[in-house]
Amino acid sequence: MDWPAAAVAIATVFLAYAVFAIAAFGTVLIAAPVLAHLMPVAKVVPLLSLLDVIASTSSLLRLRAHVSRPELMRLLPWLAAGAVAGAWLLLVLPGRAMMIALGAFVALYGIRGLLSSGPPKLLSQRWAPAFGLAGGVLGGMFGTGGFIYAMYLSRRLEAEAMRATQSALIATATSIRVAIFAIAGVYAEQALLLLFVLLLPAMAVGLVAGGRVRLHISRVQFFRVLHVLLAASGLALVWRALAG
Repeated sequence: MDWPAAAVAIATVFLAYAVFAIAAFGTVLIAAPVLAHLMPVAKVVPLLSLLDVIASTSSLLRLRAHVSRPELMRLLPWLAAGAVAGAWLLLVLPGRAMMIALGAFVALYGIRGLLSSGPPKLLSQRWAPAFGLAGGVLGGMFGTGGFIYAMYLSRRLEAEAMRATQSALIATATSIRVAIFAIAGVYAEQALLLLFVLLLPAMAVGLVAGGRVRLHISRVQFFRVLHVLLAASGLALVWRALAG
């Protein structure tokens, strides 16, 4: 990667992790499409996974007092089961049709949230298995499931508790993904590790900047940002399916 491309990558990572600091997800949505133009697609997910582990873990350490352990325990077993199922479904089902259906659903959910007034209504905890499985399956199949957990947690918890619990879920799921990549030898490539080190400061500054913005937005504004990201995530999934 030459220096102009590196500058684009640094700016993209800064923006992606500023958004992550606000909503606790969205890095893949923002960074992956840009980085895919600068480096092989097969390297983008392992690179973002390494950055996500550090970002989600640092967020978790800072917000750990706000983590909702009951919600975490409701989701984690289903997340794990969904991840296994997603890896299997990737081999046996037409992934494109699933991406289009899921992307359309998430996009419509986000648009509906933008059109409604005020924060969303409380969701029953009985939905935890469905959202945990869906997020795990999506993560297993396509490497991203954070916005599925956000859809559930945003209707169960206050914003700070939602971000903290979301960070715990992403840290767990991404750590598993990083371990798989490490076992497969993906991180043996020196150039990838050097790029990771180059992008670390941009990630750190993005987290700080996003954290400062988060302190000055209201609950209603937070949900507006959340629903914009959900709508964009769904549309990105549809685009990925149609472009692939």
